[in-house]
Amino acid sequence: MSTEKYDFSYLSADGMTPIHAIEWVPDGEVKGVVQILHGMVEFVDRYDRFARFLNEHGIYVTGNDHLGHGASVISDDSHGYFAKENGNLCVIKDIQSLRVRTEKKYPDVPYFMLGHSMGSFLLRQYITMYGDGLAGVIISGTGYQEPGLLTFMMGVCRTKAAFQGWDHRSVSIDKLALGSYNKAFEPARTKNDWLTKDEAIVDAYNQNPWNNFMFTLNGYYNLFRGLRWAEDPKEIEKIPKDLPILIASGGSDPVGNMGKGPQKVAGIYRSAGIRHVTCVLYPGDRHEILNETDHDKVDRDFLSFIEEHAGCGAEDMNRAQDQPAEEKPEETAEATKDRAAVTAQDQMTEEKTEETAAAVQDKAAVTAQDQMTEKKTKETAAAVQDAEKTE
Repeated sequence: MSTEKYDFSYLSADGMTPIHAIEWVPDGEVKGVVQILHGMVEFVDRYDRFARFLNEHGIYVTGNDHLGHGASVISDDSHGYFAKENGNLCVIKDIQSLRVRTEKKYPDVPYFMLGHSMGSFLLRQYITMYGDGLAGVIISGTGYQEPGLLTFMMGVCRTKAAFQGWDHRSVSIDKLALGSYNKAFEPARTKNDWLTKDEAIVDAYNQNPWNNFMFTLNGYYNLFRGLRWAEDPKEIEKIPKDLPILIASGGSDPVGNMGKGPQKVAGIYRSAGIRHVTCVLYPGDRHEILNETDHDKVDRDFLSFIEEHAGCGAEDMNRAQDQPAEEKPEETAEATKDRAAVTAQDQMTEEKTEETAAAVQDKAAVTAQDQMTEKKTKETAAAVQDAEKTE
């Protein structure tokens, strides 16, 4: 199946920046839509291979470069800067604008979103605001940070910005946010070996200027702000309880603390009453699981999730309705009522058993993570002081 690829743009919620976007259009009937939310210091065209894979299965794909990324900038100096006011919400509104635009083209097609890394943080925030109507979401390469630590880092950004301006690029903040990711892979071939075991992809990443800028204080502040929102229990309660969520991560992904972060997020969602939460870890895989050496398996798993929750198309539904109903012996009203009650009770029992088993497993992971919170915040505060001495 061939792909038609088109670039287009629309105005950002900041009122001034043209947002660059791409659509990958499959031949024939569109069975589903996937909107991609890319990660930090990258751009949506890095997902071209995966988009074409989905096109082969009748899935339309679209996505935009977030504010301050790729081609969604006023100038190169704008890379790593969101917006002067409400930068985080501008990014969220830009995501929603693309969804509204796409749903007008495919109004009756199941709509999915996939967010990777920073895009996963944005997606987790997005579904607290606009989760209704989605057929499912894939949260890839995500992590968890304690809200107190995020608040502390926001305060550091504000303090630095008061003296150096919001467009300042702080070496100390950048080091604290990203500097430890490569340590698990030392002696490393490059500074970005933590991304994937595929050396060709790492080399291409290192050579592209759109992958090699430093976030401004404005960018980091809004990143921390959005993640804190996504982890707020009051906001999580707003996520539709029947939204299917697939959380996927590499088992050796430092962003997710080698699998602990994704597992904690899954546990939080289940505890909030979200009924369809699946967490999958790929052993040995690093951060970019769609760019890993075993991406074929990840591709298939993501496609299976999409196809499962897309349901059958309109043609299949009509065909099913046209089939003659099978004749069954008449059933008394009382028997019907009793059978329905038994069926409902059995379903509740099975669901409760599954939820309890998952909750026990999640609780162990959550407790271990919580015990590290206070120590990590103190270590971060000390690291900020040390890094500022050399900045």
